[in-house]
Amino acid sequence: MVGIGVNRVVPSNNSSAHAEIVAISFSQKALSTFDLGGPGMPEYQIVVNGRPCAMCCGALPWSGIRSLVIGASGERIESLTGFDEGAVHPNWQQELESRGIEVIENVLAEEAEVVFQRFRDSNEPVYNGRSGDDLQ
Repeated sequence: MVGIGVNRVVPSNNSSAHAEIVAISFSQKALSTFDLGGPGMPEYQIVVNGRPCAMCCGALPWSGIRSLVIGASGERIESLTGFDEGAVHPNWQQELESRGIEVIENVLAEEAEVVFQRFRDSNEPVYNGRSGDDLQ
């Protein structure tokens, strides 16, 4: 393992500080490279508890990672928490795979959903843009 990331949106007042972005940033910093898939690099994998949102899906090809492991589905995350995962491409898996990123889904999905249920029950803020006005 090179880096770990947790969501820091609320404490850092930074809407882009999702766990995936934090993990990629720490990993690139630790390895002194912006390209985790550059020449001579191992095939790095990112493991997430739920399908990445639109922003994080967009960041994955830029990172150089070679594999994405996902727990809960994006639709399930939205229904459990009220998060707006954004306009994720309808063929997001194929888009990532066409860029050399293997997608492995539904790994410990039930356990991952419990984490999102706990978040929902915690009364922590759901940090959608514009406070979710467009979701109502």
